[in-house]
Amino acid sequence: DTVRTDLRTDRKANRAGVMEALDAMAATRPQDTAVLFLSGHARTVGSEWYFLPQELADLADEREVVRVGISGDALAEALIRVPARRILVIVDSCQAGAVLAPFEVFGQRRALHALKRRAGVVVIAATRADQLALEYGLLGHGLLTFSLLEGLQEGARGRLRADTAPADGRLTAAEIKSYAETRAPALAAELDDELAAMVGGRGDFSSTVPVTPVGLVLGANFAVAR
Repeated sequence: DTVRTDLRTDRKANRAGVMEALDAMAATRPQDTAVLFLSGHARTVGSEWYFLPQELADLADEREVVRVGISGDALAEALIRVPARRILVIVDSCQAGAVLAPFEVFGQRRALHALKRRAGVVVIAATRADQLALEYGLLGHGLLTFSLLEGLQEGARGRLRADTAPADGRLTAAEIKSYAETRAPALAAELDDELAAMVGGRGDFSSTVPVTPVGLVLGANFAVAR
């Protein structure tokens, strides 16, 4: 019945600002649904994934990335403390699939905290751990973000486009995850075909490995829109 948002962009999206926003999620109630959306630069150092806040000065400096970046482990630890029983995490960044490993552990630990209470966690990552998150100027967004926004638009019979399994007027976190996983690679292929046509076939677009969103569904599925 009420939606509260906390938007951090540009200078407010520094390390302190992001961590402050995570801490603020402790104000949620068990019956709430919490959504964390991270969009920006990221990279892995070794096997650890880091979201890179605004103040990072050198993406190539691994020591700086570790010092300033926010690790997947740190995100998972912060979210374990969130009272909301239903949590949707969306990460639109390069190498985002690497964030899934700490969230698998997070899911196990959260299940222990929740005991017998009904709880669900869904994670949607823009790419596999070895991929870059592409952006196309004509979309105005990354592939994952554009696909998610498209899935939230009204489609046939007044239902949201991603509301397909089943098409019942209730869009779940698992449905929007599935929609993005299918739509983003297809959209990338369409755009690459258009680019190839524009340059008269010069260059090889067919060898490009499709950008593939990946995700996790832990525990019970839950509604995110109607």
